[in-house]
Amino acid sequence: MSAPGPAPNPRRPIGAARAAATVFVKEAVDALRDRRTLLLTLFGSVVSGPLILMLLFKLISSEIDRAEQLKLPVIGAERAPALIAFLERERVKIEAVPEDFQAKIRSGEIEVVLEIDEKFADDVAAGRAARLRLYYDESRQRTGTTTRAVRGLLRAFAGLWGDQRLALRGIAGDVGQPLAVDVVNLATPQQSGSQTLTILAFYAVFATLLGGVASAADSTAGERERGTLPVLLSAPVGAGAVIFGKWLAVALLACAVLVLTLTGFYLTLQYGPVPKVGIPFVFGAREYGGFLLVLAPLGCCFAAILVSLGALGRTFKEAQTNSQILITVVALLPVVQMFQFGKEPDWLKWVPVNGHFHLLGRILRGDGIAVGDWLASGALPLAIVVVALLCAARNLKAHA
Repeated sequence: MSAPGPAPNPRRPIGAARAAATVFVKEAVDALRDRRTLLLTLFGSVVSGPLILMLLFKLISSEIDRAEQLKLPVIGAERAPALIAFLERERVKIEAVPEDFQAKIRSGEIEVVLEIDEKFADDVAAGRAARLRLYYDESRQRTGTTTRAVRGLLRAFAGLWGDQRLALRGIAGDVGQPLAVDVVNLATPQQSGSQTLTILAFYAVFATLLGGVASAADSTAGERERGTLPVLLSAPVGAGAVIFGKWLAVALLACAVLVLTLTGFYLTLQYGPVPKVGIPFVFGAREYGGFLLVLAPLGCCFAAILVSLGALGRTFKEAQTNSQILITVVALLPVVQMFQFGKEPDWLKWVPVNGHFHLLGRILRGDGIAVGDWLASGALPLAIVVVALLCAARNLKAHA
């Protein structure tokens, strides 16, 4: 009769890859079970991006329409019939002015009012500069388009009138204009429209970041608060494998939000009822793929930092508070870049978020991007992933 073999060890270590895969599946199932949070995250990324685009194009279209169909209240229109005739030829609708027009300008009911001075005719007859007054409220942003358009028309009328005065005296109009400036715009149509589409880059980055906030906090501090994390760590698996599996789940959700956001932008600009504004807005398959290549490593980086910040918290609320640190930093970095004039320095491509915004802008402009720039946009985020996961594993063991 043979001797009995050794009893099986219930604490036999599990392989790190198998443990990470098990944790990943668990976190993915938990995310699918929390349908309310999942639907809000995914549905928000699908709807809010195209909605912002439509509102933006609607605003641009309305500003163009307002500039083309000016309505100008005029005080004393009978004092300058030539000026009024010029404005009407330029499709400006002359309107009467209410008595309390200054109060209406301050309240936003009227954008701009033109007053023709009582001595306008006398000044013209004497060869003096005739006086006009333009009333507007500079603090109201929507009045800027109309005010600039009116001032441009008045300058055009003044130039025409000055040439006629010189001609009556036998002097060529060019005498009063010693410089002839020819403006040459080197921007391609796609580059002209890329400035407006910069909002796509901002929104895509923040959608990728916010897509993993709730999941990261729930899978770390949330499980610690519910008491399930200590049970998970009591199994014969390393904290690194546990963190790696949780990071995979958060990164997958963040990348899913990124794909849905970019798909919404693509479908809206390709097939949506976008108002015609006379500027080409290009976001095709090339731009879609470029955005995905640039932002996918950044999304993985965000997920790792969020998991690390979540591992520091003892409660779900504390983890969410920690996540605000990352959100604040990501929001401030592009603002700092706005105060830098001239060409961006070469080292900018190595700075997370700022370098990615720079690359996304070049993609929208249709500029070529060197292979080294692509590698730089992914090298540092992936290095941050390693460091953040190591810190998260250490914090997880320390607070277990």
